[in-house]
Amino acid sequence: MSKIILIILVLFLLFFNNKIKKIYQYSIKENPIHKKIVSNLDLFFLFR
Repeated sequence: MSKIILIILVLFLLFFNNKIKKIYQYSIKENPIHKKIVSNLDLFFLFR
């Protein structure tokens, strides 16, 4: 039973993550300033 719940949770998170990425990419396209901030944040997280 707990395995089924875990699988559902993982699938839900993957699906949700995909949606967030799409919204995220769209907002980046729409807003160049946001793009700059995001790229800086990405670099920050990579080199932390």
